[in-house]
This record gives sequence, structure tokens and C-alpha cells, in this order.
Amino acid sequence: MIRITADLAKYLGNDIANAALWLFNGYMAALPFLKAISFAISALLVWGIFYAITTSGYFDYTSDLRADRKGGKKTVAQKMRRKWKSAVSHMQNRVSRAEWITALKDAESVAQEAFRIKGYGALNDSDRSRIAYEAGEYETLPDLKDAQTAYKKAKNEDIPFTHEEAIAALRAYKKFIRETGILGEGYL
Repeated sequence: MIRITADLAKYLGNDIANAALWLFNGYMAALPFLKAISFAISALLVWGIFYAITTSGYFDYTSDLRADRKGGKKTVAQKMRRKWKSAVSHMQNRVSRAEWITALKDAESVAQEAFRIKGYGALNDSDRSRIAYEAGEYETLPDLKDAQTAYKKAKNEDIPFTHEEAIAALRAYKKFIRETGILGEGYL
């Protein structure tokens, strides 16, 4: 009985060894192809991570945090320039009302930052406009008030709002922002 088992093990052992050798040789033949596939997948994942980080605005966010920590007029101007560029790029979409609202929201945040820098930050919108107008700070405040009204109108979905109205509001914001000089001398 021991002899039969030994013969059977010897017979099967050769087949198992041959099968293992065949699998090993197949793996070695496919190894360059598998390396190329794994390299392509790794490169695609690295590109995806880079793309996700750059399009998410993470770098702008962190640079804005550093600018807020540092303070200073120059860093605020850089931050507000980015906001203004964002507003202009959103306004280029002639069809999407949501894009226009985003553009006007960005322009409004730049205008509010201008008020904050001038010392009107603690007041609400109507009070800061009224006090600045009474003080004779800015000549374009009536235009700004019209732009803010247009922004509120754009946010209300029940009221019709056209691209031309959005552009007119953005131009009014532009006049006010140019007058404040928050973006730096000669920017607009």
C-alpha cells in the first residue's frame, strides 16, 4: 500500500510540478505587459489626484488663508482680483442664469470687501451704503444700489432676468470697484 501511494504521489507530483512550471513561465511572459498596465494605471491615478486638487480651488483657498493671516493691502488686492476674474468668467456664459448669479455674487463680495476695508464692515448693506453716500465717500453708490437690486432680482427665480441686465449690474459693480481702488491702481 505504501508503494502505491508513493507511485501515485510521484505520478501526481510530476504533473503538479509541470503545471506550476507552466504557470510560472506564463506569468514571466506576461510580466512586461502587466508592468505596463500597472504603470498606466498609476499614472492615471496620479493625474486624477493632481486634476482634482487643481480644479477644486484648494490652492486658491490655502493662499487666501495665508493672505488673511498676513493681511495687508497687496494680498487683499490679489484675493479680490481672483474674485473679480471669477465674476467676469462666469458672466461669459450667455445661457445659464446660475452662472450670472454666481458672477454677481462674486462682484458683490468684492464690493463688500471694499466697504469692510473702509471701516463699514459691521454695518448691514443698506446702512453702510447710506452712511457712505451721506459722507460723500463714493459717487457710484447709486449705481451700486441698482446692481445690488439686480442681484437680488436674479436670485429670485420667479422674476424674469436677462443676460443684459446681469451685464449692466456687473458694469455697475465694476464702476464702484474701480472707484474704491480695492483691486490696485490701474487694474480696471
